[in-house]
Amino acid sequence: MPTSTPTGRPRAAAVALAAGCALLVTVLSAGCSAVDQLRSDQPPASAAPAAPATTQAPTPAPTSAPEPSPAAPTPAGPGGAIAIDKSIRHPDLVTLKLTSIAFAPDSITVAIEATNGGGNDVDLNPSDDLVLVDDLGNRYAVNPPTSNPKVTVTKGTVLRGSLVFIGQLDPKASSLTLITADDYGSTTDEYSLNPKLVVPGLPVSR
Repeated sequence: MPTSTPTGRPRAAAVALAAGCALLVTVLSAGCSAVDQLRSDQPPASAAPAAPATTQAPTPAPTSAPEPSPAAPTPAGPGGAIAIDKSIRHPDLVTLKLTSIAFAPDSITVAIEATNGGGNDVDLNPSDDLVLVDDLGNRYAVNPPTSNPKVTVTKGTVLRGSLVFIGQLDPKASSLTLITADDYGSTTDEYSLNPKLVVPGLPVSR
């Protein structure tokens, strides 16, 4: 019997195989595209985290024991500072206390504490009339601080400091008197804004 060569089936199989390969290539190609797109949507993988930065506090400079505050300078000249304890109270509730006096060749320095317990500010040098007067009648005018030329004592406060009086002490003087508001002040007015305070008997030194 004559044998027939099946030509239809092998050709169909070849066509099917070719189509399957094309489909496989298409699937693989689509899969690669999807993977590439996914990687592009994600942030790139980060490297291993770096060790956290540390902030190092600056090394403090070596400290030494604080030096003691220098004592208040003693005016030049013989005698130095003399401790005194003189005080007077005015009817307007101002109290003036003198704690020391010192003599220099061209000035006299008096340390004071002025307490204002009244209801108004007061001026101890309202008209450049805060003075020292020696027992011979010589007057030594104050050289007030530029920040407080009238030596104002604010109500409810204590004013502490040193007043410098200009001039060399008369060599024949034996005592001094401090007077505030000498020209226009009052010694008795309980409402005075310029209390006149007189503190006699201050010692002298040469």
